[in-house]
Amino acid sequence: ASGCGGSGGRGRDAAFARVAEVIQEAMRHAVFVRGEDGLGRWNPHPDSGLRLPLHAVAQRAAGLLADPRRLTVRACPGKGCGWLFLDTAGRRRWCSLGVCGRREGG
Repeated sequence: ASGCGGSGGRGRDAAFARVAEVIQEAMRHAVFVRGEDGLGRWNPHPDSGLRLPLHAVAQRAAGLLADPRRLTVRACPGKGCGWLFLDTAGRRRWCSLGVCGRREGG
């Protein structure tokens, strides 16, 4: 089961579409640069002005949404916790068995 609640696919599709709009705007104002490590990467254009932080976050969100590992993100069900974690094996329930798992008796 996924860590996402909600009313099903329609809500997730609408949320994805809204995020995609912001990402596409950010990418229209992006520049491809060579980093110090020699690898190429997309960066917000320095002339983005006050939208520069939004563009930077949108570009990182694009990377996350394109990464298959995002499908393994789970929210801890611990009371008052809400931490997110990767559940690559599909068997993990708690962010920390020693903290939330012990507190919830599981």
